[in-house]
Amino acid sequence: MAHTDSDGETWYEHILHIVITQRTAWEQAEIYGFNSEQNELLKELLSGSYDQYFMALITGLRHLGDGTEVIAEGFYIWPSADSDYVTSFFGTRLHPILGVYKTHSGIDIGAGYGTAILAAADGVVTTTAYDAGGYGNYIIIDHGNGNKTLYAHMSQMSADVGQTVKQGQTIGFVGSTGMSTGPHLHFEVYVGGTRVDPLLYFSNYTAAW
Repeated sequence: MAHTDSDGETWYEHILHIVITQRTAWEQAEIYGFNSEQNELLKELLSGSYDQYFMALITGLRHLGDGTEVIAEGFYIWPSADSDYVTSFFGTRLHPILGVYKTHSGIDIGAGYGTAILAAADGVVTTTAYDAGGYGNYIIIDHGNGNKTLYAHMSQMSADVGQTVKQGQTIGFVGSTGMSTGPHLHFEVYVGGTRVDPLLYFSNYTAAW
């Protein structure tokens, strides 16, 4: 399209139209002329067998450089008395023991054996149990309105079912019970029965690593 400016000079405007068309994988295969072997490979990829690997590429694997900070707003306090070092995040990860990609339903906080574990908020203890193949010694606290927290791999639990606990109260101590590679606190947050990323629910807490 030609234009003339105030000095009588002609200039041209070029308009680029980009059309985005969404096609299925099979439509793309037809366009590119896949052979029978390629079609079999595509069928295998779309079968669901590789979903865990695809998910690992797009979720849960976060690289956070030195000095990175997460600042969250909520009503929970940090549940470890002496450590704010997050060793494993919420989301899909390569399981350190099983060696397969699985959903990590909470965060792991690296802490020394025997470090005090604190109730993240006021609530009532609903579960104290031992899970040999998973959580080890763990506690669940109900904070009301569909909010719960879970604390796992404890060396020792110091709260009982039915007990009312206050925010910041010691409810146990860091250990490595259950399926664990070393002393740490596995911490989960539930909202309405669904596990969510705990880092988004702390009260003006800044975690650095």
